[in-house]
Amino acid sequence: MKILLIANRAPWPPINGATIRHYHIIRALKARGDEVHVFGFAEADERERAQAESALMADSALIETLDPIERWLGAGLSLLAGEPLSVGWFRNRRLARRWQACLAAVRPDLIVAHSSNVAPYVPAALRDRAYLDMTDVDSEKFAQYARAGRGPGRWIHALEARRLRQLELDAVAGFAGTCLVTEREMQSLLPDLDAAARARLVAIPNGVDTTLFCPAAPDTDPRDALPDAEREHLAGEGPNLVFTGVMNYPPNVDAAIWFAHEVLPRVRQRHPAARFIVVGARPDARVRALAALDGVRVTGFVARSVPYFQAASVGVLPLRIARGIQNKALEAMACALPCVATRTVADGVSAEDGRHLRMADEAESFAAAVCELLDGPEAARAMGRRARAHVEQHFGWAPLMQRLLDDIDARLGRKAA
Repeated sequence: MKILLIANRAPWPPINGATIRHYHIIRALKARGDEVHVFGFAEADERERAQAESALMADSALIETLDPIERWLGAGLSLLAGEPLSVGWFRNRRLARRWQACLAAVRPDLIVAHSSNVAPYVPAALRDRAYLDMTDVDSEKFAQYARAGRGPGRWIHALEARRLRQLELDAVAGFAGTCLVTEREMQSLLPDLDAAARARLVAIPNGVDTTLFCPAAPDTDPRDALPDAEREHLAGEGPNLVFTGVMNYPPNVDAAIWFAHEVLPRVRQRHPAARFIVVGARPDARVRALAALDGVRVTGFVARSVPYFQAASVGVLPLRIARGIQNKALEAMACALPCVATRTVADGVSAEDGRHLRMADEAESFAAAVCELLDGPEAARAMGRRARAHVEQHFGWAPLMQRLLDDIDARLGRKAA
């Protein structure tokens, strides 16, 4: 079968949940003999490498540049046209022409669209042979932004939430099938859907590679695996509290700032040597500024996050705005790292408080949970082992991708190869 995947991000670099999921979808399709073509987007400074790497994964790839001026203009036009701003962020006349040329050249048997904001690229006439891997209900995320915001931004986010909600409902009604990453995401759509549309929904989470994300081997120092340029990030003694992610993504920015200002000082009252290590690409100015605080280090892009998990005492997942499943949680747990997470993060990975991780939503309780793990290293290590076992049992990529392919086949009439 000839399959065209359109995604709001190229599958390279695999630095967040969406791009990692793209990689594993492509890999699963190729493994069973499908012909896979990719249409996606990348930042200007990454487009050339993303094009080359994506073409190696698939039979062909067309990775388009997301030009900042075009994005803002597209978002503004969408606002005036009554559409979600995030649709215009990924669509303009130039990109629409390139997409139409790609469709004509590939002539796919099946289209897989990733995320609601590229769903409008798939015309109504083709949606009966198209599958939407929506993953997250983005309208709920923007509703969270609105509740947490103030001033004009609050109004914009509330408007975006309403418009995205309608787009999501229309997409579920039109596409042959739609996949979300958690039952919670799926349940949030059900009240506004009729029975036929509800039957098109399925929840299949992201996974984690537990051979790559694993505890350090006995009697080894994870810092030895770091490139020379990165070793200074973990230099010195003291418990490391690690938070990973793409650090210009607003929920990650909010989480890093909140932890650095509200939680870390409380932890350091009991553990003065504790260090907050913010690991991830594209830190914006607010995140970079955190490095001026006592006990905070901001790494920027790193080659691999695994050594940082392995060298940490506690993984912190302080996201106050979050939807779906957080790959950073799966990765930390797969490394048997004891973690403290907000409830919205813990719920996404079906974790039990006190068994697989600790849950806390307020600064005082979050700091207390971190200190509890630092004060009881044996109990913390036992929790880390249970967390890894939980991930191994429920979040392996191979069975999850097989479930996704089976759902696609069932809804579009193909028997599994």
